[in-house]
Amino acid sequence: LYDDELLQTRICDLGLRIESSELASCVTQLHAELAALGLPFAPPCYLGDEWFTPAGMALIALPFYLAHPRLRQLERRQMREQRIRRRWDEHDVAGIAEQLEQERIGFAGRRGKQNVIGRDGAVTRHRLARH
Repeated sequence: LYDDELLQTRICDLGLRIESSELASCVTQLHAELAALGLPFAPPCYLGDEWFTPAGMALIALPFYLAHPRLRQLERRQMREQRIRRRWDEHDVAGIAEQLEQERIGFAGRRGKQNVIGRDGAVTRHRLARH
């Protein structure tokens, strides 16, 4: 399947199972560590869409994409793209804020005055010098 097709496939149709993945040894290790601590239970684990422990229940949801190498790779790639988009979004927001500040200064200049914020936080209006 291509990535786009894979992304359109329902989780339940992917045929993923903890028992047949690298997650099986992680769950076994978790249960062994809990037993070594003297805890009398081994919480069942299941595949879900994210890490999750339902309130009041001894269950652990493991992200389904961890159950297959290709899905892990696809998740990493999407997260990397999302971080890049987020940086662009932050850049855009900073750019918009800067543009608004320039507009504010320009508008104040057209009116012949500019707000100045002092070190004490006080805002004063100053007449712009005309050159």
